[in-house]
Amino acid sequence: QIKELFGHDPNTKYVVAFVVALQTYCAFQAQHLGWPAFFALAYIVGGTCNHAMMMAMHELSHNLGFKRMMPNRICGIIANLPIGLPSAISFKRYHMEHHRYQGEEGVDVDLPTQLEGKIFNNVITKFFFVVFQVFFYALRPLFINPKTPGIWEFYNWVACIAYNYAIYHYAGPFGLLYLGVSSVLGS
Repeated sequence: QIKELFGHDPNTKYVVAFVVALQTYCAFQAQHLGWPAFFALAYIVGGTCNHAMMMAMHELSHNLGFKRMMPNRICGIIANLPIGLPSAISFKRYHMEHHRYQGEEGVDVDLPTQLEGKIFNNVITKFFFVVFQVFFYALRPLFINPKTPGIWEFYNWVACIAYNYAIYHYAGPFGLLYLGVSSVLGS
């Protein structure tokens, strides 16, 4: 039975399209909400949706959404849109190294650095680390194992900047804030 689940999942593209559309709709609605409803929406819907898109980016980095690499990359970029920061393509590059060189300092950027271990060494600082882990996870590769961006990173940046601009232009700052808070709460 388990072997039947191996391979690409043709439903991924539909889930990604639905969740990105839902997050876009919620970003537009966020501008009309008071703070309690705003944070409830960002936590319940937004955090769940953006976490699902982070997981979709992971699966697509393993080419499990489509049989060919290019549609997986494109779908990964689309899944990345409501997360705010362009990361789908860079994640794929670093994540493949994580599997190849798991546990090797300086190559596996999933490992916290020694400095992080020294700074986040009590309950309060560890809580801060957990809450904002998405930022440490996103920024750590730039310091530990920087790579020259390729053309696909450029496409990822252009798509995310265009999406963020459209959200800001049509839904205002609360639309962008909703997506950002959703990403932090969903990580």
